[in-house]
Amino acid sequence: MSYEELSKRLKGRLATGKPLSDYTSFGLGGPAKLLVHPADEKDLEIILGFTRQEGMKVLVLGAGTNLLVRDSGFPGLVIRMAEGFTGISPTQEGLEVEVGIEAKTVLDYCLSEELQGMEFSAGIPGSVGGMIKTNAGAFGGEMGSVVAKIKGINRDGEWLEIGADGLSFGYRYSNIPQDFVITRAWLRLKKGKREELKRVVSENLRAKATTQPISQRSAGCIFKNPPQVPAAKLIEEVGGKGMRVGEAMVSPLHANFIVNLGGATASQALLLIDQLRKKVRKAFGLTLELEVKVVGGDDG
Repeated sequence: MSYEELSKRLKGRLATGKPLSDYTSFGLGGPAKLLVHPADEKDLEIILGFTRQEGMKVLVLGAGTNLLVRDSGFPGLVIRMAEGFTGISPTQEGLEVEVGIEAKTVLDYCLSEELQGMEFSAGIPGSVGGMIKTNAGAFGGEMGSVVAKIKGINRDGEWLEIGADGLSFGYRYSNIPQDFVITRAWLRLKKGKREELKRVVSENLRAKATTQPISQRSAGCIFKNPPQVPAAKLIEEVGGKGMRVGEAMVSPLHANFIVNLGGATASQALLLIDQLRKKVRKAFGLTLELEVKVVGGDDG
């Protein structure tokens, strides 16, 4: 299939040179060579076929959180799932959700239907797909604990359903291959009581609001927590809070967040990340591992 044929099929949902800063929570990132909004699984299958034919790199984008795109942009095709994959429906065990749907929408649905299990996601700004891939979590809960099954397509164009026995989750980790594009998931949830669920969610939201810079642009936590001590504590102890490179600043509220003050560049954020890692390594002999995903440039 040619680019012209693909563009005709997608009816205006394929574009060139779109700045990825418009699609990420950090507000950083240069242009995508191609950006596409698939409407359904058939679209997705055709798009991936085109990328195989052209030998193009692929980046799957949901809500654009937990992501730092370099200033040079992404040299391949970005598949944005947040418009066509937003369905949600009840099942006997809980919910079937499409991966572009935001965690907040799922949580609101759970509260209205008195479903228990997603309260930990209160205040997490990601999409379901990203949360599954990274096993996002908070307040003692994590996404992997409620996933019963996923469906998706690999780069070879093969559709697969993977049940809980084929899935493995750890701290900010899943065994789902990087090139496997999830389209939907089945969540195992229990019946709860609306008022109790609302109470827990309200408490979690209050905790987030008082400890994290939720009103500012960021990618969420920059580093994974080492087993010994939270990354934020290590950064704070080396004087990292408030450090700044240009318009990228370590949040004075939570030292594991870098916020975009308005005109930050990815290069500034990456330089600040490097400075923090060096300070922590020098003081404690620990190398902080990135939680945020860095993409773009020659790395793809």
